[in-house]
Amino acid sequence: MFTGTRLQDSAIHFVNVKTKGALAVGLELVDPILAYNVVFYQMTYAASLLSFTGAVHLGLAMADYQRAPPVMEGDGKGQQQPQQTKPLSKGKRDWLRYSLSIVPCLVSWGALAVPLQFYGMMAIMTGFTGVFIGDAIAHKYGLVPAWYMKLRAPVTIGATIALGISLMVHL
Repeated sequence: MFTGTRLQDSAIHFVNVKTKGALAVGLELVDPILAYNVVFYQMTYAASLLSFTGAVHLGLAMADYQRAPPVMEGDGKGQQQPQQTKPLSKGKRDWLRYSLSIVPCLVSWGALAVPLQFYGMMAIMTGFTGVFIGDAIAHKYGLVPAWYMKLRAPVTIGATIALGISLMVHL
């Protein structure tokens, strides 16, 4: 089954047994159709969450939200600290906002249309990671509230871990 050395084979077997855990054994013992459906329902829920991350950006874009730049303070020697990032032009700002609003929905829809759950779940996990990177860029340019990334980080980590566990169970 494994193609590496005996030590590598043992390590792979140990990791596979430990990562699958009781959930995998429970789902595999119950019914393969039930296991498939549980993973599918989780995937559709994750796809709706991913789509919702785009809706946040659509609302901020429609409200033309822009966080106020930080107040520049002197460094004690009479000099001011330089601004961290150059503001985006209106066209680039709108392009970023509307891209972040529609791409998650398209990724979710495409992931649910894939006939194999493995690839659909990988697409959704990649979508969450990509949107998180986009959110970080939007945060850098002040396009989202300052508290937004504190909310997005646990959601992204939790969704990605949950999908990853299901992916390992499903293999």
